[in-house]
Amino acid sequence: MTEGLGDVKLRYVDSLEEAHNFKEWLGQRRPLGAVSLDLETGEYPGKNKKDALSPWHGKIRLLQIGDSQMGWAIPWEEWSGLFYETFNNFNSPIICHNIAFEAKWMMTQSRWKFPWHLAHDTMLMSQIIDPAAKTHALKPLTARLVDPMAAYAQQKLDEAFTQNGWTWGTIPTNFDLYWQYGALDTVITSRIFHDHFYPKVQPGAALSIPYELEMATRRIATTMEVNGARIDLPYSERKHDELMEYVDNIKSWAYDHYGKSITSPVQMAALFESMGANITKEPLRATLLWTRNS
Repeated sequence: MTEGLGDVKLRYVDSLEEAHNFKEWLGQRRPLGAVSLDLETGEYPGKNKKDALSPWHGKIRLLQIGDSQMGWAIPWEEWSGLFYETFNNFNSPIICHNIAFEAKWMMTQSRWKFPWHLAHDTMLMSQIIDPAAKTHALKPLTARLVDPMAAYAQQKLDEAFTQNGWTWGTIPTNFDLYWQYGALDTVITSRIFHDHFYPKVQPGAALSIPYELEMATRRIATTMEVNGARIDLPYSERKHDELMEYVDNIKSWAYDHYGKSITSPVQMAALFESMGANITKEPLRATLLWTRNS
């Protein structure tokens, strides 16, 4: 576990002085020159609360930028110009956790050209490094890798939502727990990136190739989501039904013949071992060595 979060500094941009302080901070030297980017989004007044998660129906409320020591919250409606001024020519790595979320919002609701060639995703890193983990969400990773007390901020914010009847679209952007919650996520993401994940996926590392492949695929898939793609719906529905029927038949066949569920890794491992397989787990990859019975 890395050093806790007690030394973190969080700032909220609400004046020209703080805007100047942000620009001065951004120009400082830091590992790889990298910063983390995060968004807080919400629904429009009177609209469905689910719109808070839709780049096409909701709105950006806060944009957060940070590194391993400091996080900044920038109210988007009032201070988006500060972001454009400082990031239109920013040429260092930009880290997100679940980059598909931030990328879609920025691609649909800003004039900033999302710099995929500079981007990193700690969620994809987590999935590649530990594919068997139950979750790759930021808060559980934080509790395990950075500071278990970080979950306390989520709890207090949830209480504030309940007490005041707020939604993600109506909570005041200058409410301390809200903007601090968002700004802290950038610090957490930066620490997970530098201290735990990037050394394992950086160029030349054991997992660099699968990470590069996943990032390239994510870029294509996210761009397709934003631009849209022509789909033959009747064919897709028919093929879906055919594949589901095929899967169900295979599951039934396997259970009838072997008494095991092929969707259970534990049951499949036991079955393979009973048939003579030797299952070994090596660092960074699992290998199945099959030995046929003579």
